[in-house]
Amino acid sequence: MNYFFALRLGLSSSLRDSSAAAVAVCGFQELERSGAGESRFAETAQWLLQRLCSDAYLDNNLQTPGVLRHGQVGQGVGFAKDAYTSWGDYFLMEALAHELKLGETFW
Repeated sequence: MNYFFALRLGLSSSLRDSSAAAVAVCGFQELERSGAGESRFAETAQWLLQRLCSDAYLDNNLQTPGVLRHGQVGQGVGFAKDAYTSWGDYFLMEALAHELKLGETFW
């Protein structure tokens, strides 16, 4: 299978996946924790986390099925775009727990 991860930036139709951003924040935090990360990784994690916690992505309406808006599940017909995902919510909570120094995280 061939994967192509390059997205054209600056286009309004560009794919945005908040769950992937939440996973990336956790990865950057792990690099920082292990000492393998550069300062730009910590800065990027901070920027992404602040963006994910903005009104554009964070949903605090208790009637919705999730917390993190604008997730992506697959691509094409029959797949969910702009969805809530359990893994997006999970990794956002992990990133926040790490950022707030709430103890050991689980991943």
